Amino acid sequence: NLFIFPSFNSWTERNMGGCAGFCTSKFVIVINLKFSLGWEKALKETICHEFAHAISNYYNGGDYTLGEGFVLDGIAEHFREAIAGGDKAKWSTAINKSEAINLLKKLKDKFYIKNQELWQEVFFGGGDYPSWAGYSIGYYLIEDYLAKQDEMDWEKIIKTPPKEIFEQMIKDWKI
Repeated sequence: NLFIFPSFNSWTERNMGGCAGFCTSKFVIVINLKFSLGWEKALKETICHEFAHAISNYYNGGDYTLGEGFVLDGIAEHFREAIAGGDKAKWSTAINKSEAINLLKKLKDKFYIKNQELWQEVFFGGGDYPSWAGYSIGYYLIEDYLAKQDEMDWEKIIKTPPKEIFEQMIKDWKI
């Protein structure tokens, strides 16, 4: 189910190309759209990103750990790139890989916490976390994970438990 609503949010227009999305639960995507310059591209990319969440057995409207959240959003963004193409999103590279690794080390005792406020801070910025840091962490984790795959089998990747991917990658990153 795809629901599209108008957006009157200037932040969404400035930072997201006029389109923001959220997967509320399995097979449900909500899009907020403002018809501004580039909205068609932003809509296509947002739907692809959110589709990866919507078909995942593990993405359930925010009821997952911080570590699983990194993986789920990293997969969604790499899936978006593979399907819709386009440049890397600014949230994917808001911090560089070295900064992502350092931030993961600081978050080590919070990997398995299910806390929406913490998730909001890490992914959208606040407190000790720069804007979109969580998206960047997930992007780099999955970039390295995908590089280790023999073939790009999105169905298999999306069906792999995020905890399994996360634990493999933090081990590889020596965190």
